[in-house]
Amino acid sequence: MSNRAVVQTFVDNGLEIVVRPKPIASPGNVVIRLTVRAVNPIDSVIIRANWLRNLADEHHYHPVIGSEGFGHITEVV
Repeated sequence: MSNRAVVQTFVDNGLEIVVRPKPIASPGNVVIRLTVRAVNPIDSVIIRANWLRNLADEHHYHPVIGSEGFGHITEVV
């Protein structure tokens, strides 16, 4: 199973599908395997306004677009 994500490329304000490492739950958190991901009107506002730019780290690890989804809990710590 690949762990794909849609991220914003800050060069041209476009979107890109990338492969990310599988997340590992930390104490008090869970890992959820998303099966459905919604795209809402606010997502396009966030992309156009570049609001996620400040969340990108020094290694250009861009935050994932979107804020809601449906899935199954795969790991609990």
